[in-house]
Order: sequence, then C-alpha cells, then structure tokens
Amino acid sequence: MNAAGLEVSYIVPSFNHGLFIEDCLNSIKNEITSLDEIIVIDDGSIDNTMEIIHKWRLQNNGIHFQVFEQVNQGICSTLNKLIKLANGKYLRIVSSDDMVIVGSTARLVYELLKAEEYKLASFGDAITVNAVGEKISDSHIEFLGKEQSLYKKDVLKAIITQWAIAGPSILLRKNFEQEVGNYDENLLVEDWNMYLRLAANDKIVFCAEAVALYRVHQSNTSMTKDIKKRIQNLKSQIRGGQANLGRLKRPYLYLLQSEIYLLKAKVHFLESNYLRTLKYMALSWNKKIHFLIHKQETVKNDLA
Repeated sequence: MNAAGLEVSYIVPSFNHGLFIEDCLNSIKNEITSLDEIIVIDDGSIDNTMEIIHKWRLQNNGIHFQVFEQVNQGICSTLNKLIKLANGKYLRIVSSDDMVIVGSTARLVYELLKAEEYKLASFGDAITVNAVGEKISDSHIEFLGKEQSLYKKDVLKAIITQWAIAGPSILLRKNFEQEVGNYDENLLVEDWNMYLRLAANDKIVFCAEAVALYRVHQSNTSMTKDIKKRIQNLKSQIRGGQANLGRLKRPYLYLLQSEIYLLKAKVHFLESNYLRTLKYMALSWNKKIHFLIHKQETVKNDLA
C-alpha cells in the first residue's frame, strides 16, 4: 500500500456489534475510493463480531483493509490507536453499529476546506434509525429535542448547551491532535470533551445535513437504564467539561460552568440527593444569567 496516496482513513472502533458490523462496513464500502482505507480495532468483543469481520474481509479483498484485536481497553484508547495506524489525510470515525451516507465524506471535506479560516474538523447531523435500520428521524439533533438551527448560528454555544452529535458525524484532519491533543483515556465518554476542545479553538465547522445513520438500540451508552452506569457516564462528562474550562473565555466560560453544574445536578438526582440537586440547579441558572448579562454587554459595546 502506498500510504502517501491515501486520502481518507475510515477508522472503526468495534465492540460486541455482531448484529450491525456488516451494515457498517458495507456503508463504508459504498463510500470509499481506491485511495481510502478501512481500519478496524475490535475492543474485546465476546460475540461473533470478529467472525463477521473476517468473513467480510475475504469477500472484499480489493479494499485497503486492516483489522486488529485487543483485550478490552475502552473507546478512548481504541480511538487513539486507530488514529496512529491511519494513513489518510482525513479521518472518519464510524462506530461499528452505525453507517455513513454515500457522498457524505466528500461533503464534510468540502465544508472543511471552504471555511474562511483553517479548520481541523467538520461535522454534520445524522438520520436516526432503530436496531433493524428503520428510520426514526431525519435529524438526530432534533430527535434528542435540540435545535439544529443553533449549530448553524453559534456552534460553540450549541456544543456546550445542546450536545446531540452522533458519533459517525465527524471528519478530522489527520494532524488535529498536534493542536488539540488526542482522546483523553481517563474518560468513559469521549466525544463531548473533544468537540469542546475543537470548538474552543474555533477549529470546527458544522455541515447542516445528515452525513450518517445513527443506530439507537439498548446497548448504546446513552440508552443504558443502569443507574450506576448513567452516573459513571455523567461524571465522565463532567470531567471532560471541566478539562476545557481553561480554554474558554467569557461569556462562554459561564455557559460551560452552567452546563457542568447541570450535569452535577443530574448526578445528585440519580443518587436521590434532592437538596444537592436543587443547589446545583440554582448554580447552573446563576452562571446562565452571568452568560446572558455578559453577552448583552458585549453586544452593547460592539454597537457603541
């Protein structure tokens, strides 16, 4: 393989998705060119995922394809390894239960390159589908009760306050980690932290169309009904948000502080500590008011 000629590396973190991995790989197959590659790392699956991957590989031997197995190490460690293995100019992250839409990578590259200032990443919306691939919503952002219009208007505010981005929606330049660092392997929930880093540095742009199919099913991290796991995931998000406090200036610093307090309120609610829930809800509103006041003052100063 001539590594220098590759354009896009489709990197696939895989874990216990035997029901979905073939759909995932077929969607990438329909998207790639001869200059692209697919790299899969299976993170210790105990179902038939690897059997299906090897079968697919034999049936598609004309594709630049690599697959690796490892003992379970978590999503952030797996992503960091995939990034190091990638040869392309661009990286497209596709979880093994999701799918890309044909033509979407070219669209994301276009959005990245047309930006007036140099960007490291572009991302879009997703179509939400169920476990058997039936469409639930044309917009995953709106499916989660958020506003796609805010992502168009103020991407940093949207990422802070209306987190609703599906995993396979992002395209990154291969060198992105030189500026914002790699995925934090101390976190269980990887994506919000990375998007905050990119947005805080004004290095990410939004594409206002669906670029992937995001599959909603019971093993999604966000769908778990296990209270302990939900608390762990929320605490991971809190740590990911706190790590970015030093990157933001007012008024967006206030907004991130507000969101972190809101996440803490959710943790205490799940722990049935309702006094602390109310405390952090009040702190969240206080920081949101600070944001609104500072934003208003900024507008007045700009008009003066």
